[in-house]
Amino acid sequence: WASTRPDLFPEELIQTVQGLQDHNPAHSFLQTQEIIRKSFNADIDQLFDDFSPTPIASGAIAQVHKAKSKLDGQVVAVKILHPGIERLIGLDLRIMSLGARMINYLPTTEWMSLPEAIDEFSQRMICQADLRIEANNLKIFNNNFKGDTGVVFPRVMDNFTRKAVLVETFQVGVPLNDYMRTQALAGSVENKRLARLGLRSYLKMLLYDNFVHADLHPGNILVRKSPEGEAQLVILDLGLVSHLSDTDWTNFKDLFKAIVEGNGKRGADLMVTRARGNKLSDSDHDKFVEEMDKIFSRVRQQKLAELNIGSFISEVMATLRKYRVKIESNFATLCVATVVLEGIGRQLDPEINILDQSVPFLFWSGKTTLEDRIVYVKEKMKDEVLEKDRLKLP
Repeated sequence: WASTRPDLFPEELIQTVQGLQDHNPAHSFLQTQEIIRKSFNADIDQLFDDFSPTPIASGAIAQVHKAKSKLDGQVVAVKILHPGIERLIGLDLRIMSLGARMINYLPTTEWMSLPEAIDEFSQRMICQADLRIEANNLKIFNNNFKGDTGVVFPRVMDNFTRKAVLVETFQVGVPLNDYMRTQALAGSVENKRLARLGLRSYLKMLLYDNFVHADLHPGNILVRKSPEGEAQLVILDLGLVSHLSDTDWTNFKDLFKAIVEGNGKRGADLMVTRARGNKLSDSDHDKFVEEMDKIFSRVRQQKLAELNIGSFISEVMATLRKYRVKIESNFATLCVATVVLEGIGRQLDPEINILDQSVPFLFWSGKTTLEDRIVYVKEKMKDEVLEKDRLKLP
């Protein structure tokens, strides 16, 4: 949880916590057999052929086995909740809640609203312990990306969906982490396509569908070739999603406009007035606005295509922590995902920029106003003038 809240915790702590996420031991095959037997009132060999006793992946909540469905012979991925995971989640959440409430009594920590943040996180974790929710998420994503040949999601096998078991189509591909480490050539034609696909998919979720994969990191993305030979992304593990409220959507859109305009005072004012429970003194408010204005001003002096949104957001988050300005948790989650996704995109294509990729969704979709489009056109014209002036220099 801490790794998703850069507005509350410093980068050094977040990196340490992220390192703890890598080790997730699997449960035994005997336990897997028993869970399937209880879920379907049938033995494993009555439902599947070639069921792999060793999981192909294991996470904190569940593990995944490869098998063939006896129903139609299709190769499937069988996701099984770890035994007792609901009890463990409940215990962990009670400990976190107690700790948060104790910390909340300490001087200068009330601004973080830790008990409230833990309560929000608890709801998300409880949802992960019911794989029927993930099955429904998969159906929504498949519908949202229907007709998009560049991005693929597993399909749910409806007759095999239970609270503790999720059966979906098995997807072949190379994990993005492995691809970037062993096969990627930064800036190649294929990698530029992959970078565009990844950012475009995320932005579509965020800015058009309002249904966002909340755990979209390289471990949940596969790379492969489509039947036509085009680079293709497969997106997995859709138990965690974010759905922005109308208020969050408006806040994000207004803040984005402030970024494009380089208007730090406007951006700072948005964060203070639309955040919960902030008690800035007049002097701290002025200092906060001044620092944010400096950050935004540096953006204003850059071409949109050269802006590193990850560095920008990291600076903004550090300033929020410094002045104890608390933003909505959904916005913080969005910021984390944006930094991760742009980082992945730049490894594949150093020239890609998330603001440029945002244009079709933010400025030319049916969900934008004429004012939004005028702002964008003005900024692009400014970029072109700056580029012409640069070329004239000896």
